[in-house]
Amino acid sequence: MVSGFTLKVIAEKNRAEQQAVNAETERNKAEVERKKAELERASAETERAKAETQRLTATQARKVAEVAQQETQAANVAALQQRDIANSARNVAEDARKQALDAQQIAQKERDRVLLANKSAETINNFLISIFEGVNPSAGGNRNASARDIIAAAEKKLGAVENALPEAQGELFKSLAFIYENLGDKKISAAYSLRAADAFGLAGRAFVRKRIYSLTIASGNLSRIEPEKAAALAQQAVDLARLHKGAEPRAYAASLNALILGHHAAQRYADAKPVIEEARAIYKAMGGDPWAIAGYPVFHYNAAMNLYHIGQFAESETAIREQIAYRLTIVPVFEQLLIAAYQLLAKTLQAQAKNAEAAATYNLAIPRSALHFGTDSPTHTVLLANHDQFLKESGYRDSSVDKPR
Repeated sequence: MVSGFTLKVIAEKNRAEQQAVNAETERNKAEVERKKAELERASAETERAKAETQRLTATQARKVAEVAQQETQAANVAALQQRDIANSARNVAEDARKQALDAQQIAQKERDRVLLANKSAETINNFLISIFEGVNPSAGGNRNASARDIIAAAEKKLGAVENALPEAQGELFKSLAFIYENLGDKKISAAYSLRAADAFGLAGRAFVRKRIYSLTIASGNLSRIEPEKAAALAQQAVDLARLHKGAEPRAYAASLNALILGHHAAQRYADAKPVIEEARAIYKAMGGDPWAIAGYPVFHYNAAMNLYHIGQFAESETAIREQIAYRLTIVPVFEQLLIAAYQLLAKTLQAQAKNAEAAATYNLAIPRSALHFGTDSPTHTVLLANHDQFLKESGYRDSSVDKPR
């Protein structure tokens, strides 16, 4: 037992010593691992520090690059701005040069135009003087020559004004048209009005109003002679006026009135209706324009005439009565239109079998016509003829009408 116990103690002692050796070995091994780990940690720290240094270096380089890029962009923007400024300055200088050149050219054109206008005025003046040489006794002329003879002689000398400005020619032709209209030759008057329209067309935008008016005058003069041509000329005037209706509302309204008359002359009363409505809108838009106020009764007369011709007699009567009432408020009264309005009112009344009222209307018109125009005037003669026709067609007998003849 002692031996066994001794052996057991010795075995335990050896095992303990072996364990101690093993423990020491493990401890040494662990220390080696720790030192190895420490070295690896130190190495990793070094690598991290190196990476951080590289990152900081890269960041700094990137910032430097960004600053450099910004500076480059700023330099480019500044260069572009300088280039734009230089271009603008160059453009301004070029514009100034062109404006100066344009101003110089305009001034030269104005000088040339003034010289041409003066020359045109002298040409027209010489022409006007020359046409009266035919009635100068000291020059061997005929002092008893009529106005028509003087104008006929003037027409032979129109070649002398061919080099005058178009607007000067237009004014001359317009004057000749006016003279022939007063002489009663509406066809020749219309021909000169058309020549005036062509001349004003060559004169440019500033004379578009006069061109429109010349066309409307030509149309009016031809309305009883060549109704189809009159309507075509009025349509031409309207087409031109529509292009400038904002700037030339008066000429627009006048051309529409001419077209209404043209359609009436050609007996196209239905075609006149939309034109009447178009004219009504233009007159309404002009409001208090004195020209529109004075011309509105003419439009009303045309509108009432259209209603009469399409058989709307009651409406025509209302419109023409309003026109007469308005016409009598205007001072001075335009007697020519007033007499025409009375005749149209009488016709509308006759068409409605209101013969007594029609006769009363003639009672108002006939004495007034004789007073203002004379018993031998065309206006009075036509009025008497219409009255006679009324009496014949209606069979009405009105002994109260004393017709000056």
